Amino acid sequence: MLRLLALVTVTTSWTPARVAPQPPRAAVRLQAAPPHPSLGSLTLVGAGPGDPELLTVAALRAIADSEALVICDRLVSPEIRELVRGELRVAGKLPGCAEKAQQQIYDWCREGLTEGRRVVRLKIGDPFVFGRGGEEVLELRERLGVEARVVPGVSACLAAP
Repeated sequence: MLRLLALVTVTTSWTPARVAPQPPRAAVRLQAAPPHPSLGSLTLVGAGPGDPELLTVAALRAIADSEALVICDRLVSPEIRELVRGELRVAGKLPGCAEKAQQQIYDWCREGLTEGRRVVRLKIGDPFVFGRGGEEVLELRERLGVEARVVPGVSACLAAP
C-alpha cells in the first residue's frame, strides 16, 4: 500500500524536462449573429432510415405542416416525401455534383427564411450521423443568424427489427 502511494506521488508530480509550459488558450465561443426580425424559422429534421413507421412524432409534425417549405435531397425515401403537406423541394445530389446541390439547399433555405417562412430541412437518418447537420446549422447560423431547432432522427444502426 505504501509503495503505491509513493508511486502516485512521484507520477503526479513528474514533469518532462523537454516540454515547455504552454500559454493558456483563449476560450473559443460560437455565437449566433442576432436574428433578423423578419426571418422565418428553421427546423433540421432527421427522417430516419426511410420507413415512415420509424419517423418520430416531432418529425412527422414538422413535415406535415402545410405552411412549411420542406427541403430535402434524393436520399430521403419517396414514402417519407409523400407525407409532406407543404411545398417540397428536392435537391438532386448526384455523384460528382454534391457541392452544387448543397449550395442549392443553402440558397433554398436562405430564400424561405428571408420570406419569413417555416423552413424544414429534412435529412435522411439522424442529421448528425454521417450527415452534414452540424455543417448546415453552422452555415445558416453564421450567414443569417438563424438558430435551427433540431429534431433528431432514428439512426439506421438503432432501427433494426
